[in-house]
Amino acid sequence: MLRRIIACLVFLAWLPQLAILWHAPLEMTTEKLRQDFTETAEATRKLPDTAESRANREMFERAADDPEPLLRWVWVGWAQAIALTAFGIAAGFTAWRDFRLWRWFTIATSVTYYLLYSWTASLNLLFLESWFPDDILARLGVFAKSPLFFHSNFVVPLLLLTVLVLLFFEVSRGRRTRATSNPTIERDAPQAGRPSL
Repeated sequence: MLRRIIACLVFLAWLPQLAILWHAPLEMTTEKLRQDFTETAEATRKLPDTAESRANREMFERAADDPEPLLRWVWVGWAQAIALTAFGIAAGFTAWRDFRLWRWFTIATSVTYYLLYSWTASLNLLFLESWFPDDILARLGVFAKSPLFFHSNFVVPLLLLTVLVLLFFEVSRGRRTRATSNPTIERDAPQAGRPSL
């Protein structure tokens, strides 16, 4: 029963990722990126002239001059996400069918998600920039307008964290089951119930 619950949680985490990855970043061309970063760099000129705004403007200007590395990074990240999602769905299938080593497969895909996708950056954006309730509610409103982003950055990590916790109990239960099904105990159990001659 616990194994099936884990499998369902894994499917809930990974299957919606297909909707996010369905459209490849075909619309992101070099010219479009150059134009976007140029406009962003110009917009930063309207901000107060601080060290942070100057650093951001210089970063956007460098990206506008040479957007090729960013474009390559976007495509590599998309391919990486496709592969990880495929492995995640496969992990759910192996858990549902109780394949051998399904626990380790599920643990590996869950931990890899945490390593490759910076959930801490999302938490920093939501909470650490400002602790004022109005600011937090405003950011939640932004996330509410992008449910797929909210799912990837908050729902999926919570689901996979729940999966890891349940896997801990599943592994512990499996060890207890193996300990109680020791061949020596099983061999001696019938003998203990036999009447002495």
